[in-house]
Amino acid sequence: PDGLKIALTLSSTALLRTQILDVPTGTLEAVAIPTPGDPVTEALAWRPDSTEFTVCHATAPFVSRYSRSGAKLTDVAPSPGVAVNLATYSPDGRYLALNYASSATRTDNGIFVYNLLTGATRVELLQIPVSEGTGGALSVTCATGLCFSPDGTKLWAISYYSSSTARYFGYFDTSNWQWHSLPFARLGLSSSDSRRLMEISSDGNTMFITGDTSGTNRFNFLDISNPEAPKVLTKDTWPYGTSTSGTDGVAYWMGSDLLILYIATTSASATFYPPNKVGAGPIMFRVNPDKTVSMIGVPYNLGFFFSGTTIGIMPGGALRRFAGVVKDKDTGAPLERMVRAINRRTGRTIAEAKSGVSGAFELLVTNTEPAIVYCVGEGSEVVQLEDAVIPASP
Repeated sequence: PDGLKIALTLSSTALLRTQILDVPTGTLEAVAIPTPGDPVTEALAWRPDSTEFTVCHATAPFVSRYSRSGAKLTDVAPSPGVAVNLATYSPDGRYLALNYASSATRTDNGIFVYNLLTGATRVELLQIPVSEGTGGALSVTCATGLCFSPDGTKLWAISYYSSSTARYFGYFDTSNWQWHSLPFARLGLSSSDSRRLMEISSDGNTMFITGDTSGTNRFNFLDISNPEAPKVLTKDTWPYGTSTSGTDGVAYWMGSDLLILYIATTSASATFYPPNKVGAGPIMFRVNPDKTVSMIGVPYNLGFFFSGTTIGIMPGGALRRFAGVVKDKDTGAPLERMVRAINRRTGRTIAEAKSGVSGAFELLVTNTEPAIVYCVGEGSEVVQLEDAVIPASP
């Protein structure tokens, strides 16, 4: 999180698969870290204070903890005993939550929480009840989405399956680890989609839930400012024709309201997004003050990296923002058009996006040189153009 170290792992069979890169010098700081059994990597997460990171494996030992210098730390106890797909720390670094996202049935719902202040011992969680169940029915479905609220008071979870006899959505209160069940049906989410990822904005008011390649309404923004009554802001199979594939990574940009998605699989229906113009790569969205959601053009040299289901974001570097509206030159009606920003000196495209139904668009670039912003298509023009700088992150 401090941008000074990168933990590097491999997800294919290879010895000594975890190493640490020192960012300022660009050199490997320590020898590769051996893990007994050479297990394949499933996920990786840094503690918010940058003092340690956790690597999750497909086979034993399933979970490994290391200091920022690569020293082996105390193992979690007891071990999950299964392949962990996701790891996340609480904002204060006290808890480490792990997720076994699987179609398997488990009375522990595939959720493992460890208290790092008490020797990485496991927190006992009650079996989660079915959201719309009767008679206290308990679910044996694993969670697939798992994330802490920014204030650390809640650990949110959503079920792998969405059938009415097994699904759940809600949160654990981290002060006593009691489960708060919320109506799954109220969210209007697809009944056939298996959710995979969820993320909460830095102000704690917006939640994003995304799913895999099956089902509809896999792109969901929720207003959780009142956590007991979440409201759907938008739901879509995939907006703007970005991709027919599921999301492989999701993260908010350095404590901002900008949400980054990473789609690893290309789609012929997406014709306008970097890096290869067919839908694969980073995509950025913002929830506006009026609770509408807009897509944002991403700079080609965006400072982040992707691995597994993890997006790592590099701090530093101011972003330049262009915003405006595309209209018909003759009638003034708003148009949906491709909008590009190019470097005036080199002629290279540095960001692009498609304007929405209202004609509004937003582009972010990291290049401070003079730029040209234009829309593609005869009879259209860019109006109300804004040019501003978003300060560098700490």
